[in-house]
This record gives sequence, structure tokens and C-alpha cells, in this order.
Amino acid sequence: MRNTRLLLFITACLWCGHFDVSAATTETAAPIRQLLAAIRQVESAGNDRAIGDKGKSRGPFQIKRAYWREAVAGTDAAGWSYDKWVWNRDRAEHVVWLHWCKVCPAALRAGDCEMLARRHRLPNAPWRADNNEYWRRVKTAMGD
Repeated sequence: MRNTRLLLFITACLWCGHFDVSAATTETAAPIRQLLAAIRQVESAGNDRAIGDKGKSRGPFQIKRAYWREAVAGTDAAGWSYDKWVWNRDRAEHVVWLHWCKVCPAALRAGDCEMLARRHRLPNAPWRADNNEYWRRVKTAMGD
């Protein structure tokens, strides 16, 4: 399963044109895997059917409709229905990867978990003060 997800990750980033295969080392892939698990824990406590923000955020990664639309636009996932697939852990994770490919490819290549987590929650304002607590919670969930 992990190899499948890593392959999806690399494929998605290659498709987006923002990922250098040589950057897909164990040193960067392992922390990103750990990060995704931590974000899922912080966002939904592992509940793939979670609903938050008065119904605006859904699924294991608490993805909003606009985030989903932006991430899948122009990709192999463009036909994925938000209403149907936001609940599916593998597809939602793929959408998070696609989002990172678009909004912070350098952080993705570098395995910069802090920037990736901050951009997941606040894509356009990762350093906003109220994002500090979110990063602390994600970092704790990663075991740091």
C-alpha cells in the first residue's frame, strides 16, 4: 500500500511538472508519508467520514470544495467528484499531493513538512499566526 501511494505521489507530481524524480529519495518520501498520517490525525482523528467547518470541510484531510477543485484541475484526477471521493482516504491523499504540487512544489521536493502542513491548512497564508498551533499539533502527531 505504501509503495502504491508513493508511486501515486511521484506520478502526480511528474504529471504536474513540479517534481524531479531524483528528489524522490527515502529521505524525503518517508517524512512526507509521516506528515500525511499526522495531518489526517489532526484534521479528522482518523475518521474518513469527518465533517467540519459547518459542513464545508470533509473527509480524512478536511478538504474544502475549492481546495479540491483547484488541486484536481488539469490533472488525471480532474473527473473525480468531490462529493463522492472526498471520503476516500487514498483519493483524498492524492488530492493533497496534487495541491502541494501546485502551491508549494519546492517544499515538496525538499520534504519541508512544516511548509507542507501550513499550506494544507492555509494555502495562501501559511505563516499567519493562527497557523502556528496547527503546525504544533501536526508536529506532535508526527512524534517530534
